[in-house]
Amino acid sequence: MTILHSWRKTAHLSRFLRCCYPLALLALLIFMVPTETLYAFGPGGGGGGGGGGGHGGGSPRPSGGGGGGFGINLNLNITPGMRPAPGGSDEPTELVVPNVSDNEEKPKAARRPVEVIPTRKLAIPRVPYLNELAMDIDKTLMELARKDPASAVKLYKNTLAQAQKARDVQGEMSAYENLGHIYYLTGQFQRGADYYDKALKIARGLKNPEQEAVALRNLAAINIAWANYEEAEALNKEALKIFSEKASVRGTPMTLNNIGVMEKNRGRFSQAAQEYMRALEANKEVNRNQLIALNNLAGLFASRGEPVKALESLQASLDVAKKTGEAMAEGEALLKIAKVQIDNGDADQALENSKKALEILYRAG
Repeated sequence: MTILHSWRKTAHLSRFLRCCYPLALLALLIFMVPTETLYAFGPGGGGGGGGGGGHGGGSPRPSGGGGGGFGINLNLNITPGMRPAPGGSDEPTELVVPNVSDNEEKPKAARRPVEVIPTRKLAIPRVPYLNELAMDIDKTLMELARKDPASAVKLYKNTLAQAQKARDVQGEMSAYENLGHIYYLTGQFQRGADYYDKALKIARGLKNPEQEAVALRNLAAINIAWANYEEAEALNKEALKIFSEKASVRGTPMTLNNIGVMEKNRGRFSQAAQEYMRALEANKEVNRNQLIALNNLAGLFASRGEPVKALESLQASLDVAKKTGEAMAEGEALLKIAKVQIDNGDADQALENSKKALEILYRAG
């Protein structure tokens, strides 16, 4: 009797799990927050600043070309001046790294409020700019900033002091860049811009155009995150000019992607799509920068109610993730595809893709 009773309980539980499993997957898909960490990790970190005068300006940028290396039609019906719906509704949390003075100049213009990641919770970016902007940030720095931003600041301030003592100008510039990255990652844009600015001055003194361009691009990125778009436009224009002259296969597409993010944030959706496509066309390699641009393009189409184009971009992102062996990116692409399919009423296919995604993410850890 005991064995029979146990068997019956097991059978009931099994039937219950089979019924609830699809509903649980759909609930997870609907309510989950995107967890992609698509940073362009590069050798050593490259920052730069230039937040001072001389960069603001209204010179128009060269208009982006259309085209489509991924077969995506860019005939968008977009009304200029409309902004996409803001993501997330959590209250911003002020993050202050210890042992750093709070006596900093407040921005002259009103800034768009940006959600700041709480201390020790950098592992899963929940602020759009961290996923959208292409940045060269060293992986070791990223891991340390995730675990303990205060220790990261202390480490790179010590590195800075040692470089200054040894009169190592290159090491000093790198330390300024990395300090800028830490404050960029934690949403403290004024401090990050100050350090990027110091790195830019050194890069110009070294007369190294590519380092100067990287520094300009990083400072432009922090201004985009800070919603200071006029400054960001001038900085990106200057960086893009240098990268184009040097035929930089990495710097050019990263800068074009970031210009696309800036235009999207301004509500210029057609221009943003063109810049993302230019970034994809300029990127001759299969790498994480392609993932960033494709995901940005897909998000733009999805926000404008164009699911077919969104799915095309996400499928291309999925293909890139498979080629690069990025299991996490592959799983996240499948989840995004499933989300668009749910919004488009294709629940069966969404469920199938969500199952595949969860299996991949589970194996990836």
